[in-house]
Order: sequence, then C-alpha cells, then structure tokens
Amino acid sequence: HPPNLGRQWQSAQEVAIRLMALVFCDRVFALAPSSSPHNRQRLWQAVAEHAQRIPPTLMYARAQNNNHLISEAAGLYTAGHYLAGHPQASKWRQVGWRWLNWAFQHQIDAFGTYVQHSVNYHRVMLQLALFTDHLRRLVGDPDWPEATQVKLAEATRWLWALTNSETGKTPNLGANDGAYIFPLTSLEQNDFRPVVDAAAKAFLKQDIYQQPECSEMAGWFDLTAPAIPISRQPQAADMLRIESGHGRAFIHTAHYTDRPSHADQLHVDLWWRGVNVAQDPGTFQYSGPAPWDNSLVSARLHNTLTLDGQDQMTRAGRFLWLDWAQAQVLAHEIDEVGQLARVTAEHNGYKKLGALVQRTLHKTDDGWQVIDQVLPYEGHSDNLPHQACITWLLPDWQWHLSSANTLQLNGPEFAFSIEIQTVDKIFLFRSGHCVLGVKQSAIPNWGWHSPTYGKIHPALMFAATLQGKLPLTIQSTWRFDLP
Repeated sequence: HPPNLGRQWQSAQEVAIRLMALVFCDRVFALAPSSSPHNRQRLWQAVAEHAQRIPPTLMYARAQNNNHLISEAAGLYTAGHYLAGHPQASKWRQVGWRWLNWAFQHQIDAFGTYVQHSVNYHRVMLQLALFTDHLRRLVGDPDWPEATQVKLAEATRWLWALTNSETGKTPNLGANDGAYIFPLTSLEQNDFRPVVDAAAKAFLKQDIYQQPECSEMAGWFDLTAPAIPISRQPQAADMLRIESGHGRAFIHTAHYTDRPSHADQLHVDLWWRGVNVAQDPGTFQYSGPAPWDNSLVSARLHNTLTLDGQDQMTRAGRFLWLDWAQAQVLAHEIDEVGQLARVTAEHNGYKKLGALVQRTLHKTDDGWQVIDQVLPYEGHSDNLPHQACITWLLPDWQWHLSSANTLQLNGPEFAFSIEIQTVDKIFLFRSGHCVLGVKQSAIPNWGWHSPTYGKIHPALMFAATLQGKLPLTIQSTWRFDLP
C-alpha cells in the first residue's frame, strides 16, 4: 500500500494510530534478531510517510473537534520525537503538542465529561493521553500545562465513577465503535479498569485498585503511584450513580455544548450483581444496510420516555442531531451513610410539543423505583391528548407476565420483576418481533442489544404507553430476589 494510495490512507486518524503502533512495536522489538538495520530503516521511512500524511487534513480534524484531533496530534507529537533528525521533526512536535493541549483543555468539560458523551471514546481519549504522557516522560519534555493536568484528572475521575471495581464494566453510554487502541492487558476489552488504573496513576497520582491484574497497562507505560486509601468512588455529574443492595443505577443528564452522540437524555442503566439488567442498546454498525445504519441512537430504543412517537431531538443525518435536548438535575437526596439515594432530573426535548419530561430515580429495599412525569412546558396548555411511551431493554431471559403489568424474568443467577403502573397498554419485543401485547408489524431494530461494534444479540424490549392530557405519570418498579 504505497503512501496516500488506497483506503488505508484515507483517514489521517487511522494513519496516526498506525504510526503510534509502529513506534511502540519498534521500541519493544528493537533488540530482536529480525530488527536488522535494513528493516528498521524501512520502518523509520514508513513512520515519516505516515507523519507527512497528517498535516494536510489536520484542519478537518480540528473541525470535527473530537478524538480525531487528539489522535492526529498524538501521531505528530510521536513522530516528532521518534524521528528527531527529520527536517520536519521540530514542526511535527510543536504542532502535536499544541493541539494535544488545546484538545484536552477544550474537549473535556469542568466535570470531566468528554465532548463525545461516549464511554468508549472517553477511554480512547485517556489512552492517547497515557501514550503521549509516557513519551513526554521518556524524552524529558516539560510536564503538561496546569490546565491540561486539571482536565485529565477530572476525565479520569469521570471514567472511574462509571467503572465497577469488581468487574470493570461500565454502562455502554454513547457511540461505541469498539476502539481499544492500546490493549496492553490480559483482561477483556469490556473491562475498563486497566485504563482507569493507569490514568489514576498518571493524572491523580494514586493506585486506586491495588490489584495486580489491573496494573499491566500501567506497567507498559512505566507508571507507579502510592496506594492511598479510597473512602468512596467519585460521582460523574452527568451520569449520577445510585447504589442499592447488590446493584447500581445510573441516570444520564447531559448538557450538550457539542454534537450529541445518542438521543438518550434521562436514560437509566441498571445493574444487579454485576449484570446489566436495564441495558443501553449500543451501536452495532454506523453504515450497515437498513435498519442498521446507526439506528440504535434513537431515544425510542433507550431506557427513557418518548412522546407522541417523536425523538428527543431532530435527526438530520447518520451522526447529526438538531434541536438538542438539554437536561438538568433538579434535586437529590442522600441516605444515612452519605450515599446518593434519590435523583430528580428533567429535559426539554419536547418543548416543541409543549411538554417537559421529569424523571425521579430512587432506591428501595429490594431494587429501584422510576417515576416519569410529562408536564406542561412553562405553563403551556393545548388541552390535547398526548401519548407517552416508556421502554426498558432487558436481558434475553425466560419471562412471563405475572400480573397485568408486571413482567417476571428468570436468569442464570437471580430473578427480578418490573411493574409498569398507570399505563394503557404494554408490549414486549424480541429481535424485531412483538411477542406480547397487541400485535404490531415488525420493527426490525427493536429488541436487540449490541455490546460492542459489529456484534448484536437478541434482547427483550418491554414497552408501555399512556395516552391522555398533560400531566401524565408512569411508574416503573424493579424488584429483585434478595439472597
């Protein structure tokens, strides 16, 4: 594949990631018998060719203002140090360093949320920060500016807040293309602890897990830190977590300053004994044949409420939303041990319909209760009926209807029920087919779960509708079998 010919050279981001992989492998295998002077000379030439590909389209990466820019800046910074004698090395190094710092300072907000509102892309961003931080220390460059250090520390706390310390799993929030650019660990791809562990050592100066199996990636990046006792896992301001017995719940309340990824305001993710029982649908594919052309982004497929069959935002392309729905937390309660016990939040995505959606999530003795209210927006009253629809994406377990509005699920290790009250109709979909309720024509993308890019499995989508004049209230009660 000669330089700049073929699909392998179309994306400067892919070129930059490949450049970093070549440099990483050259450092690892420099003393191997096959690393002859001739072979290494050819590799150095390839690195230079890759570096020269990045600047001509860096403006596009800047316009995207996401992980493309960080990847390409990291590639230039890497090439500038690796090929220190190259005529363009100084420029590559300076441009890379400038845009790395700009991106970290502008793409991470004050609460640590990454601009793409995606757990997987958040991890990609931190891995690029870890790689370039390692390189910075190796060559003796100055430390990151204070503004960058603050943002990387907050971004580390954000991912730490979403990561289960026992399993390493997180909610599958936002777009997920499966990217894991430095898989320097024997743990599985969906285990986020290696990155959190390394980032905490690099940017918080703490060994938070103190678990050898989580520290292999940190070892590759030459990172150590003191083991400081951690009294409590932090919270992510836009993905607040409520602990309940053997479970944890998250509610998404984003304030968008850049393009949203999914229409998932007030989405609730529920976990019990490490199992994701109320799931995010994921991504599956960006550009597959219909209906798989990034169609899982809709609010209708997330664990939230939709009104009159409309999405929270206006979709204007495969990756573009208009009329952004903005959310805010209205109130919260703390229990007797200082843990979050109740959250009430709202979003304005249906103000065009004269409605405001509020959701309250609180823990109970054996699970959670979720109360959704659709209220008139700023006193608006059209006196017309609206139809609210609530959906919950559940594991593909054995199920039965134990009462009119209560679904019972039996899994390998535990059972639970979900009761949806004050609704007119209930439905259950599995892999695109209605298996309970008034039979509807097949909706191909309903009742599926994509854990990572290109993979999809059947799931149960439990849906309920309520029609009437505002205000409307729907209550979902989750009960789990206690040990």
